Amino acid sequence: MTQMFSPVRRHERFSVGLSVLCRTSERGLADQVVNLSAGGACVKTPTPLPAGSRHRFSFTVPDAKLRASIIDVDAVVAWSCADSMGLKFARYCGGIDDYLKRLERASNSL
Repeated sequence: MTQMFSPVRRHERFSVGLSVLCRTSERGLADQVVNLSAGGACVKTPTPLPAGSRHRFSFTVPDAKLRASIIDVDAVVAWSCADSMGLKFARYCGGIDDYLKRLERASNSL
């Protein structure tokens, strides 16, 4: 059965430039996250994965001291096109949420 995904956004999205890695049984993908929210991400990639497929993604995000941290997230590919794909996180991820809170605080202080 195919899952239907709503194009309506429930979470605030932030423009980012993060690295993400996905290892599938066929290949490893290292790509760039261009926007991020508590519910998912948009990934710029020359080889998008099929919509509806579920994978584990490793996001590289700066921690509070600007050191690189790896955050592993299970996600479903919500949509896919020629050069990008949208991810819907399978569940809440504290590491992603902490990073987004820092981004929100920084954007409010400008």
